[in-house]
Amino acid sequence: NIAYPTLIVHILPLGFKGLMIAVILAALISGLTSVFNSASTIFTVDIYPNLCYLRRDQIKNQELMIVGRLLVVFMILISLLWVPVVVEMHGSEIYVYMEQVMGFFAPPIACVYLLAILWTRINELGAFCGLMVGFIFGLL
Repeated sequence: NIAYPTLIVHILPLGFKGLMIAVILAALISGLTSVFNSASTIFTVDIYPNLCYLRRDQIKNQELMIVGRLLVVFMILISLLWVPVVVEMHGSEIYVYMEQVMGFFAPPIACVYLLAILWTRINELGAFCGLMVGFIFGLL
């Protein structure tokens, strides 16, 4: 867990240290913005109109844009509230923690993908049932 930071601190010259830090920060920001943008788009296009089913035809693009931006702010706040949990690990077990989180989310997604590949006539209810079965496997 300390090989890469040790490489940057002890081996690289001063100019390259700054460059590597800039590259790491750029990759982090790029990853976060893509996750925030994707989650916001999924919510505003697929979920929010179904929550407002009584006035679904009256929803304007500006309202969807505001909802999407508010969702991004909400996700940033949740991320900031999660920072103390990660800091408490002192950097020693972040990889193990990430693997545990992915181990919880991977089985439901894998079940839906396998159903889609192996069963061509799957519908929305079948995908939802596959997601729930994967969720149960993820808890085990």
